[in-house]
Amino acid sequence: MNYRIWWIAVLGICWSVGAGPASSRELGIKLGGGSMLSPSRVGGHASIEIPLSDEYPTNIAPFIEYYSKSGTKVIPLGLALLYKARMSDAGGTVYFGAGGGILMIRGQPGPLFPTGTEGMITAALGLGMGIGERMGGFVQVRWFRSFEDQAGDNEYSIQAGLQISLGGE
Repeated sequence: MNYRIWWIAVLGICWSVGAGPASSRELGIKLGGGSMLSPSRVGGHASIEIPLSDEYPTNIAPFIEYYSKSGTKVIPLGLALLYKARMSDAGGTVYFGAGGGILMIRGQPGPLFPTGTEGMITAALGLGMGIGERMGGFVQVRWFRSFEDQAGDNEYSIQAGLQISLGGE
């Protein structure tokens, strides 16, 4: 399946879910750098968090990550459902979630990362802290695993960066 068509479909679904009439909803954008662990690869993370309800702190979050080293690129592209709990009245959130998507691997084929596109499952755990009224920072760890991975390898990545809130009251 062409990943561009999949990404457009995901954004369309998220747009329709997040376009509800609730005035207190805040769209969140996360941009940051990170590293995929074992083998170590440097990269980054981008995601959009769309609130699903005014009553429950749940978000649907399409994301893309990009990691590269020695000519091989690993690109997890997916959709996660996140639960965000406030840490205290002073601010900050702890969040966790799970989802799925595709794992694209481009570059030099090898035993650890053959070139291809595979389905994947993912889970994330993170911490967000406010810097200002609409800006903050985040740190998160993401686990993902390919459906087609015969070796059964679990992959981990860690990211840190800025989160920006748009909309809301």
